Amino acid sequence: MSEEVTTLEQFAEQLAGADEPEGAEGEELENGQPEGEPQNDDQPDPADGEESQEESEEVEEPEAPESADDAVISWETASGEKFEVPVAELKQGYMRTQDYTHKTQQLAREREVTQEHVEQQLGFVQSFAKDYGTLYSTDQQIEQLGQHIASIDRYTDPVGYNSAVNDLMVLQRHRDQVAGRIQQFQQHKAMEVQQSAIEAQRKAAQELSGPDGIKGFGTELVQKWNKTGRDYGFSDEELSAIADSRMLRVLHDAMQFRDLQAKKPGAVAKVKAAPVKPAKQIASKPASNYERDAKAFSANPSVENYARLLAQNSKG
Repeated sequence: MSEEVTTLEQFAEQLAGADEPEGAEGEELENGQPEGEPQNDDQPDPADGEESQEESEEVEEPEAPESADDAVISWETASGEKFEVPVAELKQGYMRTQDYTHKTQQLAREREVTQEHVEQQLGFVQSFAKDYGTLYSTDQQIEQLGQHIASIDRYTDPVGYNSAVNDLMVLQRHRDQVAGRIQQFQQHKAMEVQQSAIEAQRKAAQELSGPDGIKGFGTELVQKWNKTGRDYGFSDEELSAIADSRMLRVLHDAMQFRDLQAKKPGAVAKVKAAPVKPAKQIASKPASNYERDAKAFSANPSVENYARLLAQNSKG
């Protein structure tokens, strides 16, 4: 009977030792006598040797110990609820738990990376909006300060004129810094869009060149797609931005349809230009005497023609 487990530590200890051989019992079997029983040092009676040998032959061999996975672990919860579960089921549950934990951790890492990316993009947008507002405000100040400088007489008020000019130079330098940050942000976003488009086009190319793709996919086929797109009114810039494999499949079907329509008039003209073969002449079978007399009676139902028809009928 399995040992009752009352604490989590005992449960872990018993689970870890489930695969270990029972050393104490093994030692007791090797010694030939259970531990704790007094050993009889008296020599056996020679007369009883044969009887002891027969009794030893009648002793049943001990059953083979169960495997470690068949061992049953039992424990009792704090509420008094008891459980008994084989080690094999505990191992399977542990493996499922490990797999679930691994997937949960991986999902958490992906979510963390996505959250960082979103926060980074949000920071860029907020910074861009702030810089754009600062640029607009600085342009207004520069315009107002320029109008103020134009109204100052540099000869009668050189101090006020120089102070206003210095303020204008400071504002212009500040404006250049803000405009530079805005330009860097725009370049960064344009590079991100370009990288995303390149990655999408790479995935579309892998899909279209795979086992379920389009036969003959390559540079030559893409050039034909572009020609078809231009025939429908797409620009080269719009065609180069297509990165969805579904749209490319539609463009491929449109190309095939246009090729079929282009070949259709030629096929019709070829059929019309083909020489007409004369109809096969079938030799007519000469009419029999009965058919000739029946025809004559139908044309002229006279007694004479009727008699001839009866005569032919009697022959047939």
